[in-house]
Amino acid sequence: MEEYILEAKNIVEEFPGVIALDKVNFNLKKGEIHALVGENGAGKSTLIKIICGIYPNYAGEIYVNGVEKRIKSVSYARNLGIAYVPQEIDLMNHLNIEENIFIGKYPGRLGFINWKELKNNTNKVKEQYGGIALSLENNNLVGDLSIAEKQLIEILRVLALDMQIICLDEPTSSLTSEETDNLFELLSKLKRNGIGTIYVSHKLNEIFKISDRITVFKDGKFVKTLAINETHPDEITKLMVGRDLSSLRWEKRSNKIKEEFALEVRGLKINEKIKEINFNLKKGEIHGLFGLVGSGRTEFARVLFGIDKAKDGKIIIFGKEVKIKSSNAAITYGLGLIPEDRHNQGLVLAMDIKNNINFVIYKMISRFGFIGRVLESKKAEKFLKILNIKAPSIRTIVNNLSGGNQQKIVIAKWLNADSKILIFDEPTKGIDVGSKDEIYKLIRSLADEGKSIIFISSELPEIMNLSDRISIFKDGTIIASLENSKNITEYDILKHAIK
Repeated sequence: MEEYILEAKNIVEEFPGVIALDKVNFNLKKGEIHALVGENGAGKSTLIKIICGIYPNYAGEIYVNGVEKRIKSVSYARNLGIAYVPQEIDLMNHLNIEENIFIGKYPGRLGFINWKELKNNTNKVKEQYGGIALSLENNNLVGDLSIAEKQLIEILRVLALDMQIICLDEPTSSLTSEETDNLFELLSKLKRNGIGTIYVSHKLNEIFKISDRITVFKDGKFVKTLAINETHPDEITKLMVGRDLSSLRWEKRSNKIKEEFALEVRGLKINEKIKEINFNLKKGEIHGLFGLVGSGRTEFARVLFGIDKAKDGKIIIFGKEVKIKSSNAAITYGLGLIPEDRHNQGLVLAMDIKNNINFVIYKMISRFGFIGRVLESKKAEKFLKILNIKAPSIRTIVNNLSGGNQQKIVIAKWLNADSKILIFDEPTKGIDVGSKDEIYKLIRSLADEGKSIIFISSELPEIMNLSDRISIFKDGTIIASLENSKNITEYDILKHAIK
């Protein structure tokens, strides 16, 4: 019988109105990379949060090195040699890199930190990762880093601990292909050292590149465990979703696009990193923005939505020049933003679905300071149905929903506000293949109805299959704009982004 360093048996976890895990089983071998896949809401992240001590009120049994353990806290899990790298960034923005990596474990005596030793320890950890980690200055504040760089710091924190099991939840969601290769090289090194890795990802190409085994969950239940060399992506997809996907393919939409410009940007200058940007968006068009991490796409979106201010340039909406000095102004002009970081910027997780969907329009459905409760509920119920949001009711707390359903609520908020121009910034980040398919269809249907869409993505297949035009960002400006067609290849786009 093969020795497992971790076994989870008959695990059950319930949240209000939701059974997240229903008697699931999972095991991990020493020196193995075991992938965990399934649609959003399948229970993947819930299981690893139980294993890592974040959800201690589970039912079932967990064995570590053959001994049953009740994992009752994060610190208890770490004492067992189990560490967690979350999908959502959880760092101290006001501290620098080395302070974040070793937080709670600073070298020193009598309450005084040995800063020289801290720096040396940080450099040793960075050398283990290599790549971009070596280019980061230890004294840089984490709050000044990009999302991709913050993700790397999360991984470096785990490397600083002496762990036998590492749980990675969507670790490459904000990494470039080069950074992903660096991570895979590191995981191979950890594997050779006998460390077991639980790897949660929706990117099947990554899973088949790095994993030894793969376990599929569906609707909170265990489906099947397979050796990676005995299966293929199509089989895994069918096990995950239990249905055929539309596999969205590019189609010509010129008859749906108007010549009228919904948005024009002329000579926009943001900061020293973002050079002059010229851009336009037609009514009913899906205009894709592609570029490597740090190319300026998100900064551009933030200025359009009034989060940051431009130094110079003009923004013209439906033929009228406007000054967007705040997000409230952007909303007034008909813009809506589905942000890259939906947890911190798109939702109020502690509130229910009803509150989140109506968040932007409460002034419109209130009189003399009193909210029209009937209308509030009707609007929430309407979008719950239209967008096929899977939840027990509109009173379900948003934090208890899957990532795909949370993303639909962000979209519902702007549809409820009747936004004419929608900016989607990495809308399928951390979302399973089934939910991605639904969001693709939704974006196309919104454009068909006359909405104007800015679609930002680091996934080339998404950009190529969904966009009518594609603008490529590089070094803070748009370096090329291409009319999409069946003849465009990934090379045609990448050659501009990386040259």
